Amino acid sequence: MLFKGKGWTRKEWTGSDLEDALRRVDHLTWERDHSLTLLTAHQRTAFEGSAPQTRLLNLVQQRDVQIADQQERLLTLQQRIQDLEEEVQSSHAATLYCRAEASTAIRELQIAAVELEATNKALQVANERLVTTLRCAQAGTCDWDMVENRARWSEEFYNLHGLDPGSEPATDQIWYGAMHPEDQERGKQTIQDWLERRKGDIDLEYRIHHPAKGLRWLALTGRILYDPCGGPCRMMGLVIDITDRKQAETRAQEAQAEAERANAAKSRFLAAASHDIRQPIQAAALFLGLLEKRDLDQSTRDLVSRLTDAVSGVQGMLEGLLDLARLEACMIVPDIRDIALDDLLRHLAVEFGGIAEAAGLWLRIPMTGRIISTDALLLERILRNLVANGLKYTERGGVTIECQEVEEGIRITVNDTGCGIPVEQLDAIFEEFIQLDNPARNRAQGFGLGLAIVEQTARRLGHRLAVSSKPNEGSSFSLTVPLSRSVPDLAPELLGVERRQAGSLLKGRTIIVIEDDPAIQLALDMLLQDWGLKVLIASSLEELDALLNELQSPPDLMLADYRLPGGTCGTDAIELAHLRWPVPAVLMTGDTAPERLEEARRSGCRLLHKPVNPADLRRTLNACL
Repeated sequence: MLFKGKGWTRKEWTGSDLEDALRRVDHLTWERDHSLTLLTAHQRTAFEGSAPQTRLLNLVQQRDVQIADQQERLLTLQQRIQDLEEEVQSSHAATLYCRAEASTAIRELQIAAVELEATNKALQVANERLVTTLRCAQAGTCDWDMVENRARWSEEFYNLHGLDPGSEPATDQIWYGAMHPEDQERGKQTIQDWLERRKGDIDLEYRIHHPAKGLRWLALTGRILYDPCGGPCRMMGLVIDITDRKQAETRAQEAQAEAERANAAKSRFLAAASHDIRQPIQAAALFLGLLEKRDLDQSTRDLVSRLTDAVSGVQGMLEGLLDLARLEACMIVPDIRDIALDDLLRHLAVEFGGIAEAAGLWLRIPMTGRIISTDALLLERILRNLVANGLKYTERGGVTIECQEVEEGIRITVNDTGCGIPVEQLDAIFEEFIQLDNPARNRAQGFGLGLAIVEQTARRLGHRLAVSSKPNEGSSFSLTVPLSRSVPDLAPELLGVERRQAGSLLKGRTIIVIEDDPAIQLALDMLLQDWGLKVLIASSLEELDALLNELQSPPDLMLADYRLPGGTCGTDAIELAHLRWPVPAVLMTGDTAPERLEEARRSGCRLLHKPVNPADLRRTLNACL
C-alpha cells in the first residue's frame, strides 16, 4: 500500500522492518566502537605507516562512512515516521470532522424531510380548501399554455359555460363559440389587445347562452405570463357567474334613472311653484296694499288687516318651504368668489336700519376692510335671517355684528340682547317649524324655517356655524368664513346709511311695467298710480319695443317680471331699454335661485322676490331715484 504525504511516496513500513533497521545500526555502531578500542589498546601510533595499519584505518573509515550513512538514513526514517504520525493524526481529525459534518447533514436532512412532509400536508389541505372554495363559489379555472397552445379547464368551467367535457375539448375556439354572438368579437379583440399591450392582470365580462339557464353573465379574472423576450407563454384565470350582480346593477341604474326623473320633476315643480304659485299671492298683496290706502270704515279696515296678515303668512310659509326644498334637492350650488365683506354689511345696514330704528333698537355694523371668499348671495341670506331673528326677539337693546379674524378666516357674529335660548334646546332651533317662544304658533313671529335655512345654507357653503346663548341675556350666532388669499384687504370705512324720505320722490315720475299676468298688471297699475306715478305697461318684448319707439323722452324707472312670454325674461327687457337709455330698473321674480340673483346684479338692476310687499316695492323704487 502506497502512502502519500509531503511530496513523496514509499512502501508502508511495518514494525519488524523498523526493528531490523535499528539492529543493523546498533551492530555497525558496535563494530566501529570495538575497532577503535582495539586500535587504542595496541597503541595505534606504533603501527603508523605499516600496511596492516593502513588497511585497518581504511576499514575503520569505511565503517565510519557506513555508520554515518546508516545514521542519516535512520534520521530520515525517523522524520518520515514522524510525518506519517502527523498525517495519520490529521487524517483522523479530518475523519472526525467529516463524520461530524455528515452527522449534521443527516440531521438537517431529517428535519427537512419532516418539514417537507408537513409542507406537503399543508399544500394538500390548501388545495382541498381551494377546490372546496371554488366548488362552493361555483368558480371555474382555466390554464392555457400559449406556447404549446394547450388548455386545461376545470369541471366547473365546463358547467358554467354549459359545455360537455367528454365531447368538447379545451380550446380557445370552443371558448369563443360558447360566448354570446354579440360578445364573441369583443372577447377576441380584448384578448388581442391584452397581448399587444403585454398586459398582466386581465378582466373580461361576457355573456353566454346556457343550455339550461338561459342568458348568463360570466366574468374572467386572471393573469398572463410572459417570457424574458416579452412573448406570452401562459394565461391562467378564474371564471365566475355574475348574473345576479348584473341584474342588481341594472335595477340600480333603473332606480337611479327613476330618481333622476323624479328629481327633474321635483325641480320643474319647484320652478313652477316659485313663479306660478307666487303670482296670485302677488296680485292679492298688491290689491291689499291698495285697499289699505282707501278710506275705509273701522270694521272693513280690520278685515283688510286680517286678510293682509293671512296673505303675509302664506307668503312667508311658501318662501321658507321653497328655500328648504331647493336646499334639500341640492339645487343651490354655491358660486365661491372673492368679495368685499363691507359691501354685504352695508346692504344689511340699509335693509334693517329703519326696522331697528322703528322698534327703538340699535343696529351696530362696523366696517372691516376684509376680502372674503364665499358666495355673496347665500352668505347675505344667512346674515339677513340672523339679523331679522335678532330684531324680532329683542325688546330692549339691539343687534350688533362683530367680525374677528381667526385661524380659519374671519368669524362673523350676530349678537342680540333678546330673550336667549336654553342650553338644552340649542340643537333643536335648527329644525324645521321649531319656535321656542311661540307655542301658540303665532304667524306674526314666522314659521320656524329661518334657522333651518341658515343651517342648511351654511352647510352647503362649508362655513362653520356656531351658537351660544343665555336665557334673558341674549344669543350669539357665528359663522366662520375664509379670507381671500389673492385679493388685498381694503381700508375700513365708517358706515353711513343715507335715509331718504319716501314722500314725493315717486310723484310725477314715469315708470314702464313689463308684466304678462293681467291680474298683477291691474294691481301694479292701480298701486303705482296711487303713488303718483305715470304707468306704461307692456306684456312682452315686442310691446316694449313698440312702446319705447313711441317715447320722446326716457322713463324714470322700469319694473319687470323675470318670466315673460316666448321664453324671454325680464333681463332681456331691461337690456332692450338700456340700448336707448340707462334707465334704473327693478326685477321681480318668484325664483329664489342664486343664479337669478347673480343675473339681476350683472344686469345692474335691483331684485325683489315675489310676492312683493307694497312697502318694499315703494322703498326699492325710491332707492333707485
